[in-house]
Amino acid sequence: LCSSLGSPGYREMCARVLEYYLFLGGSLVLCLALFSGDVIRAIADPSYYSADRVVYWVGLGTLLRGTASITVASIHIERKTHYSAFVFGGAVVANVVLLWWLVPGHGMMGAAFAMVATYAAVGFAFLIIAARIHPIPYRYGKIATILMLMTIIHVASLWISHESLLLGLLEKLLLLGSFPLLLVAVGFFGPGDLQRARDLLGTMRGARA
Repeated sequence: LCSSLGSPGYREMCARVLEYYLFLGGSLVLCLALFSGDVIRAIADPSYYSADRVVYWVGLGTLLRGTASITVASIHIERKTHYSAFVFGGAVVANVVLLWWLVPGHGMMGAAFAMVATYAAVGFAFLIIAARIHPIPYRYGKIATILMLMTIIHVASLWISHESLLLGLLEKLLLLGSFPLLLVAVGFFGPGDLQRARDLLGTMRGARA
């Protein structure tokens, strides 16, 4: 991102990087969430079988944490990094409060939900700050769409039966494959997105060279 600041259209590129990150990272999160239960049941004691319930939410929280590395770009470009201190300082306080509130009654799920809420708030705060000090045309509808579809697929996976391993794996593969297809169906990928993706990869390779 930093290497592209002098080039025309860098704001558009920053916005698209966030979308591609969410798509690729979201695919990985879904893959881990869908198949973690099978791995846990294959190698762990039965007392750990319920651990797969938390994988999606921890993955989603980690994905949201990563968005901050992109949305914080406006703050660094304008050299106003004190905003980051305020945002992350507030996030620490919020996370401690959420953990205190949620963990006693909900255990590991409470900790996972606290993580998701905290990093969602961090990302939202950076988007608000970016809009004020160095606007970048993030497409909020597409960001919401990809997060919503991820969660719908995860909820759908909870209905998969574990009685037949082969059938369960097939159903999970279908759910995972439906993710990009649903994004195409709702218009997430525009006509020029594939070409932009190729251009972005070329820019990154050139920067590394």
